[in-house]
Amino acid sequence: MNRPQEHKLYESRLAMGFTQDEMAFLLGASSGSRVSRYESFKRLPQLNMVMAYLAVHQRSLQDLFAGHYRDVAISVLDRARELRERVKATGNDERKVELLNSMILVLERGLQEHDE
Repeated sequence: MNRPQEHKLYESRLAMGFTQDEMAFLLGASSGSRVSRYESFKRLPQLNMVMAYLAVHQRSLQDLFAGHYRDVAISVLDRARELRERVKATGNDERKVELLNSMILVLERGLQEHDE
């Protein structure tokens, strides 16, 4: 299984035919050098910049930021499993256990599809 690259910002920009300065303008960034830092993995974009990237590229977060999404989803999955065990140990909230079971199932399926 190959680990997906952290993001596809560079490849997606090239496919669109934009320069880094043009992409910066679309994103509302101050310069192409900021785009360069994002594309070269030197800096992670903040939430508003991530949303701008999604709007410009018209791609899903899971696709455009594949590796980051996968890493975060795995962390959430691990914590959901741990919380489920904590809640089960108290034995007083079956609704939370069922909610966590559903969350775990959805995350596991999403990660499997993501890895295919």
